[in-house]
Amino acid sequence: MRIFLTGPRGVGKSTVLNRVLDELKNDFRLIGYKTKKMPRGVMFKSYDGSRIWIGIMINGKMKPIVENIETMAKLMDNFKASDDSLLFIDEIGFLEENVQAFHESLEKLVDRFRRIIGIVREGMVEKYDFLLKYSSSRLIEVTVENRNQIVDDLVKVFRYGVSSIFPQ
Repeated sequence: MRIFLTGPRGVGKSTVLNRVLDELKNDFRLIGYKTKKMPRGVMFKSYDGSRIWIGIMINGKMKPIVENIETMAKLMDNFKASDDSLLFIDEIGFLEENVQAFHESLEKLVDRFRRIIGIVREGMVEKYDFLLKYSSSRLIEVTVENRNQIVDDLVKVFRYGVSSIFPQ
């Protein structure tokens, strides 16, 4: 399944993803990336240890570093799917939204990987509508009320293939 989480800032989307990855680390080969907001910008961190700044704080506003996002896209092109892989993405956000190379790389990833758990920044789903083009794709809103149950449900979906938990 291709599962994408969304929801308000601070609701726990990354925590849900990290808990699921921790539960599944012995079941699958984990491939993907996380972004981390820091005081001076946003850092892309790949599963293989690659790191690159994709955003920089200028006068209190986060600005994309387009050439680094293009480099990030090239790194993503090298993610290899296999029968035992699970792609994780934390997060798909506004910094990348106007970088065509990123869109192309992300769409190729979604085509290549059968198992995906990713986070899409709230309000950005429409910019990345290709994420939901597969019958196996689901968009799930994380809330304070459901975030703990979602962890257990996602583990069942990926570990046992129980897709009925998240109907279309």
